[in-house]
Amino acid sequence: MNYTSDPTFLMMVFLLSSLFGLSLLGEGVSKIMNYDPRGWVGVIA
Repeated sequence: MNYTSDPTFLMMVFLLSSLFGLSLLGEGVSKIMNYDPRGWVGVIA
């Protein structure tokens, strides 16, 4: 089976990667919005 020409497989890959990226982005935004004065360690960790 050729996965490169299967649109369902490509759509699943793009959807999962975009959802993962959006969750990372949302977590980063929430950490910055709830920023408390502990330095950059509170933003990164």
